[in-house]
Amino acid sequence: KTERVESVETLLHKKFAPLGVRGEWMFLEPNDLERVKNEAIRLSTEAAEVSLLCSEADELARKISDDQIIAATEDVKVNLREYLEANAKFKACKNIKAEINKILKDALEDENEKEDIELFAKVQERRGSLKFDDEGFRAKYPGIYQDFVRIEKSIKGNSTISGARSFDLAFSEFDLEFATLVDSFDNLVDEIESGLKSKEKLHEFSLELLRFQAEAEWEKLKAESLIKVACGTHAGIDGIIKWVRTEQITEKLDKAALTEAHPDLVGEFTTQAEPVTAVKVDPKKGY
Repeated sequence: KTERVESVETLLHKKFAPLGVRGEWMFLEPNDLERVKNEAIRLSTEAAEVSLLCSEADELARKISDDQIIAATEDVKVNLREYLEANAKFKACKNIKAEINKILKDALEDENEKEDIELFAKVQERRGSLKFDDEGFRAKYPGIYQDFVRIEKSIKGNSTISGARSFDLAFSEFDLEFATLVDSFDNLVDEIESGLKSKEKLHEFSLELLRFQAEAEWEKLKAESLIKVACGTHAGIDGIIKWVRTEQITEKLDKAALTEAHPDLVGEFTTQAEPVTAVKVDPKKGY
């Protein structure tokens, strides 16, 4: 039993992705099972703290901030360092994943390689999103449009954590295992391109990457929540975060009510974007 059960379960699946077979199934030797059990216990305990922090941060997001920028404590400086490290790892994982997907997409378009690649990756076509021409509708049917406009009051304000864009500390200075993985990627690509290794190795690499990305996302969530809770209802923490929240009054179209009352008119101003394709890489090694 644990708080944030779906987050914990998803994190466990990703952390042990290299042991996955297919679906929910994993092949675990006795020592693997002990590792999974110990990690599940650790995460379930940690999830109680994370859940409380996230709830506090969400509650603070709904409160107007004052004008005060408070001084940073040593603890919150540590939280900032943890956030920046996790954020850098998370972004690196996303960038490498995008490179892997591009290589696999090209391979899937090659009839000579397609059959082998489809063991672990497929190109999915997703239906284009529906887009409603708000301005066009308002211009043609101003009276009807106005009937479905609602006035909303809300507390809004995005947070900005200092150093997220400029952080450039080498991975080897805080996570040697991750640094080794990242450094091996270019060499792996070169070996694949020269025919020394198959593209199946890219899938194995992506599973290891999945583990690090999941861990980074979890650590990032914890650190950000700790920083926000430390900020409280203030406008920020000097050198750490800016988080100004103000009451905003906005006009918002009640699209659901408008669609229910005038489906034909809404359809007149609704268009569907072109389908998009994306590479889906199997998060298990089921072959």
